Amino acid sequence: MPQSAFQPAGLIGENHSRVILQTMIAAAASDGLIDDAERAAIERESGSDAETAAWLQAEYAQPASIEQIAASVGSDEALAAETYLAARLVCADLSRKEIVFLSRLSQALNLDDQLVESLEKQLELA
Repeated sequence: MPQSAFQPAGLIGENHSRVILQTMIAAAASDGLIDDAERAAIERESGSDAETAAWLQAEYAQPASIEQIAASVGSDEALAAETYLAARLVCADLSRKEIVFLSRLSQALNLDDQLVESLEKQLELA
């Protein structure tokens, strides 16, 4: 993964960053276990201040649902695509549960199949 797959939080706003991190945590938890590699990927994107660390711990304890993520994204197509990419980066091994999660997420975000395929190809090239 690149040093930071997403823009710095100061440039895109706190809500945008929160949605991306919530998605990464939900994706990591989708197979029932957040492993060390997933946690490291999330922490690379989150920063290191105490307030963020406390927020992350709360999110780890109770990850957002797909419905909550979709509601936070709303109709922002760019954020929807970035949200899917964030989830896909965390779901590197693609267990059955992760595949189901990604499928449900793409549907909830109203991403068409061609866009999802294009996003998957972007990840293959990265």
